[in-house]
Amino acid sequence: LTKVDGGNLVQPLDHGNVQNGRLFFLQQQTHLITMKASVKRSTKNKIDTMMNGYSGSSDEEAASDSPKTVVHTVWNQSIPINQMSLPKLTRLRQLLSLRHIQDSTFAKYNVRATANGDGLIFPRYTDRVERVGVRQLKPSGLKIFRLTENRNQPGIIEETIPDSSTYVGFFGYHLVKSVDVETVLLFNEADALSVHQAAGKVALAVHDQYGPFQNQLLSLLTELIHVIIWPPPEKYNRGKLLAKSLTSTNCHLISPASCKNMRAADALALPGKGRQLITGVIKACERVEEKSLSTFDKLKELTKEYYYGYGSVSGICKWSRFSALNNYLKGFRLGELTLIGGGSACGKKTFLAEYALDICCQNVPTLWCCLELPVGRLTATLVEQDAFFEENTNQRSFDYWYEEISRLPMYFAKFDKVGFTKLKDIVEVIDRLAASKEVQHIVIDDVTALQEWTLAKNGYDLNLIFSDLRRLAQNRNCHITGSMLLSKFQNSKENNNADTLQQNAVNMQAMKEADNVLVICTKKLAQDITDVEHENFLQIWKTRRGGDLVLSNYIEMNFNRMTKCYTLTVGDRALPEGTWRLCILPLVLVAVISIVLNQLYVPLPDRFAEREKMQVIETVARVLYMYPGKWLELFSTKWQLCWTRLVLNSLAWLCSYAYRSTEPQNVHIHTIMLDDVAARVYIPDKVDTDAAIVYIHGGGFVLLNVDSYDLITRHLAKLTNMITVSIEYRLAPEHKFPAAIDDCERAIVYFLRHAHKLYSINSDKVVLVGDSAGGNLAAVVTQRLRNKRIRPVLKLQVLIYPVVQFVDFMTPSYQMAYRLYGRTALPDPESIVRWMLVYLGLDVEHVPKVLRSDHVDPIRQLQLLQAVQHDQLPPEFLDPSYYKKPPPKLNNTESSEAMHQVQSYLLDWQVSPLLQQDMSDLPKALVLTCEFDPLRDEGYFYVHRLRQAGVNASWIHYNTGFHAMLNIHNEVPLGRQAIQDVATFIRHNLS
Repeated sequence: LTKVDGGNLVQPLDHGNVQNGRLFFLQQQTHLITMKASVKRSTKNKIDTMMNGYSGSSDEEAASDSPKTVVHTVWNQSIPINQMSLPKLTRLRQLLSLRHIQDSTFAKYNVRATANGDGLIFPRYTDRVERVGVRQLKPSGLKIFRLTENRNQPGIIEETIPDSSTYVGFFGYHLVKSVDVETVLLFNEADALSVHQAAGKVALAVHDQYGPFQNQLLSLLTELIHVIIWPPPEKYNRGKLLAKSLTSTNCHLISPASCKNMRAADALALPGKGRQLITGVIKACERVEEKSLSTFDKLKELTKEYYYGYGSVSGICKWSRFSALNNYLKGFRLGELTLIGGGSACGKKTFLAEYALDICCQNVPTLWCCLELPVGRLTATLVEQDAFFEENTNQRSFDYWYEEISRLPMYFAKFDKVGFTKLKDIVEVIDRLAASKEVQHIVIDDVTALQEWTLAKNGYDLNLIFSDLRRLAQNRNCHITGSMLLSKFQNSKENNNADTLQQNAVNMQAMKEADNVLVICTKKLAQDITDVEHENFLQIWKTRRGGDLVLSNYIEMNFNRMTKCYTLTVGDRALPEGTWRLCILPLVLVAVISIVLNQLYVPLPDRFAEREKMQVIETVARVLYMYPGKWLELFSTKWQLCWTRLVLNSLAWLCSYAYRSTEPQNVHIHTIMLDDVAARVYIPDKVDTDAAIVYIHGGGFVLLNVDSYDLITRHLAKLTNMITVSIEYRLAPEHKFPAAIDDCERAIVYFLRHAHKLYSINSDKVVLVGDSAGGNLAAVVTQRLRNKRIRPVLKLQVLIYPVVQFVDFMTPSYQMAYRLYGRTALPDPESIVRWMLVYLGLDVEHVPKVLRSDHVDPIRQLQLLQAVQHDQLPPEFLDPSYYKKPPPKLNNTESSEAMHQVQSYLLDWQVSPLLQQDMSDLPKALVLTCEFDPLRDEGYFYVHRLRQAGVNASWIHYNTGFHAMLNIHNEVPLGRQAIQDVATFIRHNLS
């Protein structure tokens, strides 16, 4: 192949280094186009040299031969996959595991065919549609799968442009949006398409032949909110390496066990189970964290145990015979070392035997290490203590009691050589016993009989013995109890001899390493206690995690020589006569307060956001307006409404005032009239856009006003730096349906046509936001403006937990509200139906029938319930613990006659915008729903209807959120996050 220009012959190309590639020269532009990326480096260098020598402009020619130019040329010459021959496309689907992928999924990911129709092209992107737009979006890399020409053994040739060593982005990255909560990352294009089709989540594919992950790749991943990595089972280590490379705390990994050693494409191919299996695998992902590092989220339960004293302090059991110890040691805990000491012949081992028997009787497996005490003598003592603990039982035979005690999980290890038993020997016994039985309590009858103790030369050696015992208890998750010679510290000069100094050293080492130290003292040694009437008493020198020490006070030990049992009594002095009368009043007050709190306490669900704080707020709200409102309802609904308005408006004003007095005010407020409808305008100091927000407040059509929502609209204006207008529409029952809709429509139309000029606002960039009942008004007004073809049109609509239907009040979210928080001050089904009836001007006596959905005529039931089919909801919304599918309604003449006045509103889309027949040509929408909200399901239904009509609708669901959480976002961080999500959505769609 040569190039002749101006009579000069250029050096021929050496085409021997071109493998299965085609080279073309354009006469005018003089640059090389490669249809395949398999050109060797030597050939490329020759071509560059030739072209530079010919044109004299090396930079321009090198730019024309860049990988970016090659990618765009191949992409521009590609064709849609529906123009391929059907046999080739079918064969490619089979070989690439794409048989179950729909054409619509291919279209979303821009999968195209090669120019000659023998392969599929999978583009990779480094930018998103929401940033650059569809027209400006171009792939940065391509992956091509071609069919081989061998008919006997058909196969696939895989090609990458640029080559696999160059960063080319992600397959599917252009679909990522800022509001996407979860993004699944896979190592294969077929798996990414399968996950997106089955679970509806954004799925990306990265080239599995990359070397160390590049910084540009990691920077794109760190922008995602929640990354889930699903590697093929054979490349699980590759997925772990990618997960560790990410610094995000929201990176999760799917293990081969979770996905049952299946790829996503294989799971989708399972008949009837593919979608459910893929969704379950994604939910079973595990967070990737360093084993040596922990976060506050991971340590919450463990911290709660220490903070409240649960479990770790109370231990696995408490003492039954020696209940007095429970007040000081708090419980029997694993992983601790307890030493029971005392002088010679003070009863240490007898007390130790009953101490261990008390624990073993509560099903704690116990191992006795008899280093000094004969095993027969020990078991005889245990039988006596067990037999004579209860009165009138000593007449039974020895065989009976021996058989009774033999049923306890107690084992004995005998060591013959006293003073020559090593701690290692005890560990070996524990290991042999652990093979068949678990040991939780190890009792050493004499710690000083260990060989390590005999060979100890100084205090350091003694410290090693106690530290080894404590380490053994922690590593084996057991409790070690031992007895030894311990006595009071001797500080007098006459006792300052070698034995006394050695005993003080032993005491110090025991106090340092042991978790609990109990010392049996005799009356002879109790020089600082002169009123002791008993021969022995117990002192608690140390308790690491328990309660108070017992040093100045004492615990009396009554020993019965016949039964060999101890009785512990806390030594105390009698109260002065008549003191008990002073306790009556506090006891009565405590009893009254306990009864009141018990009646007021209604537990919120476990997953409720800020549950402890909301428990208090909800109780206060119930006392302030709910209970008085119920009482006033007996007289008149009007009185109940007046009281509720007064309390809620006052609380909202106080919250707003407190916020404005502590936070800097960067928002200016104006009050204007929009076609005789009052409105409040919030103007931030730093307005950086010509867009605006129109906000319609909630309140069940009868409550709250612009002042009540001042906190939300002010915060939204600051987050978006956009002018925000809050509409003061008329409330029911003074102004019934459709007065509120008319007010909102007139105000919005006037603002779009005239008032926007006052603030230099672009009328094509107006966003409508509605909250709760305001969400209903926003949806209805949007549909009205579409029907009337009013220009200019709204840019976006944001509906925050909206009420959009008056048909079905037996949805799963309503049934959950009945069961979990029906008696609370949160918006409940009864209050929602009551205020809806007031809004429509109907009698509130129909509330019970509407709650049972008896207001729906059985003849119209099928027609009305088409938009609220429960089977369309996500599976997690259909929890059988609270949801029961309602039976079909039978024809009930009495109910139909009683609810005749309701029938006229059932088919009215201005009451139930969900029933609008035509949802097309509506503005782009964002719908927010909360888990603990009766309106959760109808918000999802509305998103589903919008998407069916072709409207771009986004949905954000808060798994721990609740209705009206935005109104108290200063106390609930999730409410602030929801406002932030709304602001982010608006800014991104108006940028």
